[in-house]
Amino acid sequence: MKGMSERKPQRNVNTDREGETQSGTIGRIAAHALSKVALRAQAVRDRPDARNIELLFDAAVGDDPLGCSALARRMVADGVPAEYICDVYIPAVANRMGDDWCEDEMTFTNVTIGTSRLQFLLREIGPGKSDDLRWNSNGELSSVLLLLSRDANHTLGVMVLASQLRRLGYSVKLSIGESTDAIIDLVQSSPFDAVFVSASMEDDLADLRDIVETIKNKANTPPPIILGGYIVEQGVDALQVTGVDMITNKLDEALSFCKLHNDEKPKP
Repeated sequence: MKGMSERKPQRNVNTDREGETQSGTIGRIAAHALSKVALRAQAVRDRPDARNIELLFDAAVGDDPLGCSALARRMVADGVPAEYICDVYIPAVANRMGDDWCEDEMTFTNVTIGTSRLQFLLREIGPGKSDDLRWNSNGELSSVLLLLSRDANHTLGVMVLASQLRRLGYSVKLSIGESTDAIIDLVQSSPFDAVFVSASMEDDLADLRDIVETIKNKANTPPPIILGGYIVEQGVDALQVTGVDMITNKLDEALSFCKLHNDEKPKP
């Protein structure tokens, strides 16, 4: 490892061989242990534990306001990566809350309390800004504007997306329910490399069309605009209705379309 000096003490041949044997044994044990940890982490990612989803759901709607945080600490101690809690378990619990609400199995109050606790947990364990920053071709930090309409029921989904983008090293500006004038000020004062818009209902599309048209007309250099959210799963032809450049819920596809996979650092 870096920072460790290499010393070569004077020893006899037999001692050196003993040390080499012991070192080799310890190295094999360490490598075996690390491989076990890696396999366990991969298994967690490939097969999320339904029990953990159930526990997190119970904590989010339970009586203890700190229950989510306590559970997350135990999950991390058990080998579940914090980012996996953010990217998989929190959205899974939020989706279940939404389904239960639609089926009248949860009240609006319980859903509101539960999602607010999940949002708090996301802020608590989610990343801030990554040290592995992304730069665009002009040597500027790549930045993404996340837009959520003013009529959105909750912000958890875009907060998860913001967390993922920051972990990847992008600068993220989150705009929730801001006026058209405020959005114009944003796109004119900051050269965003992409705009990601979230929509859930078909009724949102008319308002989004006006926002998309405004961004394309008012931005000094219009960025590509991507539409995502629950609307994507409804089979609505939102591409034509809104005028966005692409519709997808897959972050990698959106980043590739916007050509935001450039890791080049600014030139001195």
